[in-house]
Amino acid sequence: MPDGARVGPYRLLRRLASGGMGTVWVGRCDTDGPVPPDQDVAIKVVKAGGPEDRIRFAREARYLQGLHHPGIVRVLDTGEDEHQAWLVMPLIEGRRLDDLGNVAPLRAAHLVVQALEALHVAHLAGILHRDIKPGNLMLDRRDRVVLLDFGLAAAPDLESRLTREGDIVGTPAYMAPEQAAGRREDVGRRTDLYAMGAVLYELLTGRQPFTGETTMATLRAVLEEPLVPPRRIRPELPRPLEQIILVAMAREPGDRYRTAEEMAADLRRWTQGQSVRARPPSRLRLGLRSLHRHRRTIAAMGLAGFIILAGSLVTMRAAIRHETQALATTTWVAEVRTTGESLSWRSHAPLQAEVGELPPVSGPVRLTVQVPIPSGSGWYELMVTDRDVARGYRLRFQAGSLQLLRGDRIIIQRELEVIDTESPVTLVLTNDDGNLKAMALWETGQEELSFDDLVPLQGADVDGVWIAMASGMVKPGEVTLERRQTGEFVSALARADLLRQDGRYARAQALYERFLRDQPTSPQARDARLRLALCLESQGDREKALAQFQTLSNDEDPRYALVATFHAWSCAISLGRFRESEAYFTRIRKSYDLPALAATIPQSTLRDLRRDYTEQGRAQAANDPERAADLFFNAAELAGFLDEITAKADALTAAGDLLLALDRPEAARETWRRTLLDQRLDRGRRLALLFRASVASRLASDADAAALFLAQAVPLARPGDEARRLALWQGDLLAERDELTQAVTTWQGAGGGTLGRRLQALANYEIPAEDDPSVAAVPEGPWMAARTARLVGDTAAEQAWLQRAAADPLTWPGALARLQLRRLVP
Repeated sequence: MPDGARVGPYRLLRRLASGGMGTVWVGRCDTDGPVPPDQDVAIKVVKAGGPEDRIRFAREARYLQGLHHPGIVRVLDTGEDEHQAWLVMPLIEGRRLDDLGNVAPLRAAHLVVQALEALHVAHLAGILHRDIKPGNLMLDRRDRVVLLDFGLAAAPDLESRLTREGDIVGTPAYMAPEQAAGRREDVGRRTDLYAMGAVLYELLTGRQPFTGETTMATLRAVLEEPLVPPRRIRPELPRPLEQIILVAMAREPGDRYRTAEEMAADLRRWTQGQSVRARPPSRLRLGLRSLHRHRRTIAAMGLAGFIILAGSLVTMRAAIRHETQALATTTWVAEVRTTGESLSWRSHAPLQAEVGELPPVSGPVRLTVQVPIPSGSGWYELMVTDRDVARGYRLRFQAGSLQLLRGDRIIIQRELEVIDTESPVTLVLTNDDGNLKAMALWETGQEELSFDDLVPLQGADVDGVWIAMASGMVKPGEVTLERRQTGEFVSALARADLLRQDGRYARAQALYERFLRDQPTSPQARDARLRLALCLESQGDREKALAQFQTLSNDEDPRYALVATFHAWSCAISLGRFRESEAYFTRIRKSYDLPALAATIPQSTLRDLRRDYTEQGRAQAANDPERAADLFFNAAELAGFLDEITAKADALTAAGDLLLALDRPEAARETWRRTLLDQRLDRGRRLALLFRASVASRLASDADAAALFLAQAVPLARPGDEARRLALWQGDLLAERDELTQAVTTWQGAGGGTLGRRLQALANYEIPAEDDPSVAAVPEGPWMAARTARLVGDTAAEQAWLQRAAADPLTWPGALARLQLRRLVP
């Protein structure tokens, strides 16, 4: 396609890259659409191909729409235009990791940790990437890694026909052996971890782990040749890093890290000076595998070993049975099987719906209902773990979407393709101790949503189960309500759990503590510690609770760790330990996007957190501007979710000031430009942002953009100081272009007031005295004095005034002064 071509409402400006599935362009929406018209975006256009290519492309769009993590590129829009499919993503400016060359070990570890955190979110959603390589990892201008190109991704549990047995997909140099051999049934999460190990290998050694003259030669090397340890190529590499790579790239999937988070945790340990847990396969294990390959030769020995082992198993049987009996065994048992026609329905005015009630079920519950496809604005809802109608967990099904809600807040929403079937759709909503799963299944497809509630709905009053439908809808078909029934051996913690859920925390705490004294090594001890900490938190003893949650936040089970981290964050906020709470919140955000997380957090808590981020950002601005900028970005994100327009704009303004002070004018300008897109901002803030964006453009050597921003400010500036500030920066832009006569004329024409007097002094090249009160009377005063000194060539005076102006980096003249001072005195 040529430059200037169109897809949907987008105009293609220039080609960025081409790949196996399509071409990526820089584009812009030049009509009213889902993307602001002046925002450059990346547009991936699929190559003309067979139906499988189009299915893969549609699948990539669906996967990216379902993944929410700052390290995974988002989908802004998607569509098909004259048989040309396309998807729109934010334009990420930066470098791919394969452009970095050899990287210092510490930096390489930090980069790969960020990539693993994003990959872990995809894996938790059941999605494999299958083409991890340095070229699919982008380092943006904030030095953050973003995972790109899910064109070869797969969800093994949902799709089985698109890739045939024996097909090989991916990039050979980074393929795990099972992927290179085309053994699709063996490709899983650990396959992606192998590729991530290969990325770390290349970053540290400057070469790919396996190469060949042809694709087949590279695949043969992956399958047959041993991996050259990184330290043979670069002997100075730390040995723990080599161990991490050897485990990640182990030939057998079972010898690799189990999860991306586990590999990231080991890398974090190394960066913090701790011992890593990575241990390559032992010689004993490798020897046993060799025996397995020659098993026919040693069949007789194996038989003898079996006889001996059988005798040992008989001896151990009683112990194994005892341990098994200590654990709860569970099955789903039907509580009700009926039809929608058999339920008693009543009108529910707040929902404008008909509601059918089922018998209450305590504990884990699963509701399965068959419904016809809703037409128009119709809908059906399944509700479980409910105090009253629509106050618990809800699954809403409309013709175009599937939503999972907690009360009145949407946790996850997924757009549905057109369901072309006359058969009923089966809806399933499961709550298993806060682990929510929702499904819609029809003849030719299915959609699944899942969510771990960090603060699950519990207690004796949340047993309600309901089915609701919009007024006038056809009643559902088959209805099945199930509960999870505890088997013959009831959990030893059951009584304490009931007391805790009923709010009798002191008695529950005593039972948990007794259990831990009697059974400290029980498999249920971890459960007891977590629930004991919940009791302590509920009783207000947050110091002790926090100590417990801190320990559990490092648990190997991701869900335990996340729940404990969430409560540690809550306790730390309550105790005023804000730096600590920030670290916990950052960990939580790696697994939860803000809307999903906010569904379980009171908005008042989010407002407190936003205020805390803002206060910390101001306190850290002078000493640690990098961290302060991140705090302001966090505050802006929270304010945006809370629809606090002014707070969001102020936080982004401050973040841009700090980016400018850090000599990142392009990032500052982009921050302010995006802030200006919100048309709800008041005139004064828009004017201030336009001034800032103009200065940033000049420092980024883009005088045309600077002039454009000032031109947009002209109709906003009112007579008085606003017009004088506009004259200040218009004249300064002229001075920067060595058009001093025009600059002086501009400054002289803006007299009046304290700011006007400073402009007259600037026009007359008068450097003010150190104690001149007119300098401190306006925010730009010290900076204007520095500009005057520069015009007359007094470098010492310029430096002195810039130092004075730079005292407060959260005023934009202060941020500008810091930057100019850094450039003046390297």
